[in-house]
Amino acid sequence: MRRSWAAILGRFAGLVLVTVFALAVMAATSLQSFTARPPVAPKTTTADDLLRAPAVVALQRLEEETIDVVHTYSGMIRPKDRYSLGFEVGGRVQWIKQNANAEPIDIGDPVSQGEVLARLDEHILQARKREAAARLTLARDSLQRATESRDRIRSSVSDAELQRLESEVAVALAQLDVTEQQLADATLRSPIDGVVARRMVEEGETVGAHEMLFEVVKVNEVLLVVGVPESRLPEINRRAADVAVNQDRFARARQLGQPVMLADDDLRFTARVRQLGQDRFGRAWPDRPAEVYRIGEAADQTTGLFEVEILIDNADRSLKPGYIALADVVIDRLHGFRLPIDSVQFRDRKAYMFTAVNADGGSSAGTAGQESLVARRHELQTYIEQKDYVILPTRLAAAATDPPLDGASAWAVSKGQHRLVDGRSLDVVARSAGPGEAAVETASPRPAERAGAAVIGARP
Repeated sequence: MRRSWAAILGRFAGLVLVTVFALAVMAATSLQSFTARPPVAPKTTTADDLLRAPAVVALQRLEEETIDVVHTYSGMIRPKDRYSLGFEVGGRVQWIKQNANAEPIDIGDPVSQGEVLARLDEHILQARKREAAARLTLARDSLQRATESRDRIRSSVSDAELQRLESEVAVALAQLDVTEQQLADATLRSPIDGVVARRMVEEGETVGAHEMLFEVVKVNEVLLVVGVPESRLPEINRRAADVAVNQDRFARARQLGQPVMLADDDLRFTARVRQLGQDRFGRAWPDRPAEVYRIGEAADQTTGLFEVEILIDNADRSLKPGYIALADVVIDRLHGFRLPIDSVQFRDRKAYMFTAVNADGGSSAGTAGQESLVARRHELQTYIEQKDYVILPTRLAAAATDPPLDGASAWAVSKGQHRLVDGRSLDVVARSAGPGEAAVETASPRPAERAGAAVIGARP
């Protein structure tokens, strides 16, 4: 038994030695082969290679348009008008208006202007009115008898007595007017068309004069109240002043019967409001037209922001007080060109765009052949960055770029510009007439069908 175990261990040790020796031989052979292999130089792409290989791009014609420059703010929806209602006199509430469910009106129930909301018990007030009327009748009778007696015998009634009786008539008449007014004040009416926001009374309760019983709000028009920082308030005030000037020009032109070239949006301080969130299909809520209603004169002591109220039509009552919404406030309207922000290169705090020009130096890409277009880079020196677009004002278009941009006939590279260099040849696969227009593919072959063509910015 001992001999058998020794034989097994010896065989195992021999196999281990043979395996280790074989692995060492293989490692040495691989190392020698690797070191003997000549190094492979990395493939580099030169500027000349880029210039020779056409870049696949999409173009967009620069179309001049009227563009709204906006600032976006968030705020809370508030009712335009809010009324706290109560009786002018105290008493016991005898009746409260009922809604469609035959219940006393409550939160959310609509009310109309002049509609009766509640009444007090009028028994005491009616009695006071009858008492005041009786006193007035008595005072008038006394005055009439004194006047008739004085007419018969002048010395029978003194001037002082006659004046006293006349004063009693005036006092009685005033007391009657007071009781009639108190009787009218025992009926509570809504001052506006709106909805009940709060009700703090029940039938049978005794209330005091001027105690708030109902709160009624006007919701067919609501206000979005946003906070504007001090740094942006001058833009808001400047736009308000421009609108006032335009309105004055329009009014004078109408008086003189002269035409005036002003759009409707030039006469109003417009804004676009959208409610936060999405519908059940994941779509954003639509924008609503709105108008700046009031600009705060002093900053809020808590936030340090200036409150700006934006008036919104809410005939469908879909915007409720307390909702959070965003407002795009139009601070300027200018003529210019829009570029998708994705078509602009931002490098080293500078912005660049590319246009397609003829290889022979022309600027129109619309009439050039597919093989004769090259890229021209422009540094954007004056522009407005707004959401998904970059805006180049028309009045600054020539000076806004370096080299100057001929906006009247320029075609901007909207896709495929990320690896462009100045002077690189272009392979145009799609063109669009302007921002928001669908791109139309050109009749040129697909990039994969070209031998040696570099595909940049194209999707399969």
